[in-house]
Amino acid sequence: MDTTITRDLFYMRTSARPMDLAEAEDHLARVRTVANWLDRIPGSPVPVGLDSLVGFIPTFGDLAGFAFSMYQVYLTAMFGIPIWLLARMIFYLVIDFFIGLIPALGDVLDCVFTANIYNCNLLEDWLVREKIVRPKAEREKSGRNREGLKARANGRNREGLKAGWW
Repeated sequence: MDTTITRDLFYMRTSARPMDLAEAEDHLARVRTVANWLDRIPGSPVPVGLDSLVGFIPTFGDLAGFAFSMYQVYLTAMFGIPIWLLARMIFYLVIDFFIGLIPALGDVLDCVFTANIYNCNLLEDWLVREKIVRPKAEREKSGRNREGLKARANGRNREGLKAGWW
């Protein structure tokens, strides 16, 4: 088999929706939100996500959790990721699905194996490496600056309302 054909298949990409930097970072935040809700509900004292909770329903719950996880992969594919990365993400979701099928122990292991968050981290690493989004530290720094500018525009500073407004 010709190696150029194999290499071309390996580096094929999903079709991408055109995005600028701000749109790409907002879309990545949406993917991260979906991953967090599926694997670890934000603010929950117990590290349980919707995927784990639905997984307590035998077989149907695991299928529903897999479908929810595939929605995250669908959102991820909008970036135009390579097929190898897409296949890797689906592989982790299939492992998560089969772990969930194990009676009782599978539900506990499903809480520990956070495939959606892992997939989101894989996506973020690839996006930063391809220079589609900025590294997380830069995004957080600019996000804090943006929030500070919005607050100052609304008549507030970091400590609350401007001193002497009364």
